Amino acid sequence: MLEGGVLPGVVEVVSLDGLLSGLCTSPGAACMGIDPAALAATLTGAVGDVPLLGPILRPLLAQVLAALGGDVGSLLEVRRIGDRVIQLVPAGPLATLLALVGDVVDDILDPLVGRIQLV
Repeated sequence: MLEGGVLPGVVEVVSLDGLLSGLCTSPGAACMGIDPAALAATLTGAVGDVPLLGPILRPLLAQVLAALGGDVGSLLEVRRIGDRVIQLVPAGPLATLLALVGDVVDDILDPLVGRIQLV
């Protein structure tokens, strides 16, 4: 994909429709596009699978769903591990939610909740 090149220093996290913005279509840009609907469905299912934690999880889920409707980048951080490797790391309420539901999300997570775009 990189054809011998290296990743830019900054990889932005945006919603899938944000991949069409100038931020992600300019030469040298790199963006990670997240599908908010797919991620929301996965997380909602995970919270439903842990009813005993519902009183704790539902408010966190509401915060995550609100962020998915706007600033997806506030929920995920892209860490540049090397010239060709990045790691997508949960942040804020998403990190807390995932820490509480843990294996439940791992068991149902749809591997296609986003895509990377390099220009």
